[in-house]
Order: sequence, then C-alpha cells, then structure tokens
Amino acid sequence: MKRRGVSVVQVILLVILVALAGLVVWVWWQPSRPVTPQTIQTRAILGRLNDVLAQYQKTTGVAAPAEGAEWVKGFVEIDEVRTILATVPGFDAEANVVRDAWGNPIELHVRPDASYYFRSFGPDGKSGTLDDVVSDMP
Repeated sequence: MKRRGVSVVQVILLVILVALAGLVVWVWWQPSRPVTPQTIQTRAILGRLNDVLAQYQKTTGVAAPAEGAEWVKGFVEIDEVRTILATVPGFDAEANVVRDAWGNPIELHVRPDASYYFRSFGPDGKSGTLDDVVSDMP
C-alpha cells in the first residue's frame, strides 16, 4: 500500500525554496545607490587621503594621528604631509578639515584589525547610512 502525503524531506525542500525565492525578490527590490558626480569626486578625495595617510605613516612611523574629524591637525604639523594634503580637493587649511563633495567633514576611523579607513557621510550628512562613501585601504 502506498502512502499518500508529504514527507518531511519534501517539506524541508519546499521551505528552502520559498526562502531562496524570498531572498532573490528582496535583493532585486533593494534600492540601488546612484553614482552621482559628487560620489565620484568624493571617492577621488578618499583615494588621495589614502596617499596622505601613507606619507604620514612613512614620515612619522605612526599609524595615524587621531580618529574622527581631528586627524587633519596631526597631518598639517608635518611639512611633507601638509604639502600632499594641500593638493587634496576639499582641504580647508584654515579650519583644518577635509570636506567631501557635499561639504561634510571626512573622518578617519580604525577597524578592529587596526587598519584605517576614511568615511564620508554622503549626501544626507549622517554616519552609518547606505549613502556613506568609505575608502578602500590597502
């Protein structure tokens, strides 16, 4: 006599398929971040700041002067670093700040593995949102 009904394996497979289908739909409908001219300009600024940080590390032997928005003050104290920093778009020597293409200060942060990265808060000016632009550190 044949059994009629659904086996446990069939139920598990059905649940997995439904979950995968839901994941595909969720990823498909996520809003994508537009790449604007300001985003491109900010990425270029962050790339130049990586060069500035590398020169600071080479000159001083120190990983970074400070985190947050205070890092610029440590950079401008060293001639070799200040010279490179002066070529970065968005550098305001009077205010000791580097601004992104939206006019927001760029911050320097440390990761748990002791590597550093620069963060632009993006067009909304808020940290930790989807429109933030973060540097790729080597």
